Amino acid sequence: NPYIIGRPIYEKELFFGRDSLFNFIDANLKNGEQAILLHGQRRIGKSSVLSQIPNGVGRDKFVFFYFDLQDKASLTLAEVLEKLATEIIRKLKLDRDNLELPLKTDLEPNTEIFSEKFLPQIFENLGGKNLVLLLDEFDVLSDYNPASAREHFFPYLQSIISNHQQLFIIPVIGRRLDDMKNLLNLFRRAPYQEIGLLDEKSATQLITKPAEGVLEYQQDAIAAILELSAGHPYFTQVICFQIFQEAEAEDKWQVTAADLNTTIVDRAIESAGGGLAWFRDGLPISEQVIFSAVAEAQRIAMKSAQVVKEPLTLLREYGVVPTKSLSEAADRLVEWGFLDKVESSELPLKKVPRYKVKIELVRLWLLKRFSLRNEILKLGNLSLDSLDAYKQRLRNNPNDFPALFGVAKASLEAKDFSKAVKLYERGYKIMRMGYWNHF
Repeated sequence: NPYIIGRPIYEKELFFGRDSLFNFIDANLKNGEQAILLHGQRRIGKSSVLSQIPNGVGRDKFVFFYFDLQDKASLTLAEVLEKLATEIIRKLKLDRDNLELPLKTDLEPNTEIFSEKFLPQIFENLGGKNLVLLLDEFDVLSDYNPASAREHFFPYLQSIISNHQQLFIIPVIGRRLDDMKNLLNLFRRAPYQEIGLLDEKSATQLITKPAEGVLEYQQDAIAAILELSAGHPYFTQVICFQIFQEAEAEDKWQVTAADLNTTIVDRAIESAGGGLAWFRDGLPISEQVIFSAVAEAQRIAMKSAQVVKEPLTLLREYGVVPTKSLSEAADRLVEWGFLDKVESSELPLKKVPRYKVKIELVRLWLLKRFSLRNEILKLGNLSLDSLDAYKQRLRNNPNDFPALFGVAKASLEAKDFSKAVKLYERGYKIMRMGYWNHF
């Protein structure tokens, strides 16, 4: 099966589109911009873009070095710098005998060793070329650790970059919704660009080129795939992967829109389960509820040929009182690229905002896996407003056990496991005394 899901695309011949992005990077590197920031949703292909930059950008003046920060968020800055130095020497195939590698034990008391001693050695071995660090983003920590590299790595790079005209960095970010704002505050004049959905031409190439000469797509089939995926590269690959499997099983190598039946869509949703969950899990709870409300509102409108209801209107019908966080959630989801906003002028002198899930495959998945009724139940204890109230109550009275359970549950949902365990251990002692029914 020529379609790739579950890993970055390293092969140049299997990567399509992003020409304008590579032109943007090339122009800024040649203009001497030492920090270029890229951001995008989870599963949008950020790692693939980083891997392809050396293929899409001129190498006459730059040496590119890819460094994955995925498993390094819990390490200290000294540990990450040691690994970075080791990998630079190894991947650039430099003679280690002529280089002094900074060790963690040296870097812990003085991280400037990396900047003042190690980097000048590297630049001497690059033949006058510049070093470009392609930095894949940190994983999301469940616990806040003020000593972790996540908190210190980019501030450290910002502090040393002005001292080294041969050092350039291109980080990709997007796992945490506040990452871009934080980096823009740090690298104030840095150019930045979003890694977004593929345009129609590039998405069509992604559909047809990998199986060219084997699988033939009719135009209506291509249009149906784009309708489901909206040009999202991961979801496009997932759908085409299932189409190819079905073609192989049926020995039917022409694809029409009729072949994109419920079975293919259900299999695509099933095979993309992990990626779909990753796509949604980074959202705050209010946004998760609104996401499901918009999907449900679209389902109701399609079934009854009605205008799509505004999500807060639908939630009111379920007995939900709109809070500030819920009221702002839909527009935040538009800003983050999860929803599209359309306006209806059905009311005189007033345009009513309506929303739709940007990617149809995601909407179908939300309806299958996250019913609106179940999502609404999260608001009881876990809306931002309620959580703040519980925390305040617990600060005022550490023996407020209903509040304790509320904060514990919120911590578990937020994957702050150490805090959740600590609170649940307290709660367990109370439950053992027979007071369970009180909570």
